[in-house]
Amino acid sequence: GAGLSLAILGDVALAVPSAHFTAAYGMVGLTPDGGMSWTLPRVVGLRRAQEIILTNRRIGAEEAAQIGLVTRVVAAETLLDEGLAVAERLAQGPVGAIAGARALLAASMQNDLATQLDLEVVRIADAGAGAEAAEGIAAFAERRPPRFT
Repeated sequence: GAGLSLAILGDVALAVPSAHFTAAYGMVGLTPDGGMSWTLPRVVGLRRAQEIILTNRRIGAEEAAQIGLVTRVVAAETLLDEGLAVAERLAQGPVGAIAGARALLAASMQNDLATQLDLEVVRIADAGAGAEAAEGIAAFAERRPPRFT
């Protein structure tokens, strides 16, 4: 239940092959909490969210990856290394641009296209005027990896 709510909050969610996900609330006479009723439909779609919550069907790791509940399945023995590699890649990337992209993605769920395009214009203009874009463009032009600080 609450574990599923936490798992779907991440931007990148890794699962081991033996993992499984169950809403579980209905089995004990409760309704979802932890934001599940808001997040789950946005992650897997309304129909799948309805099935997952209403039937308490157990979702295995491979199916979870197929329906977008998790990003990908990794071997249990590499989970920590894979998670750390994703975290390191994000931390060494253009964190301002990543934060802006996250904000745009979150806003897209309630905006119409015109509003979203307006937000994108503001975000890309702000990002383009920053040091991250200057470094990224210079690195691209010089055919070298960017060094974001």
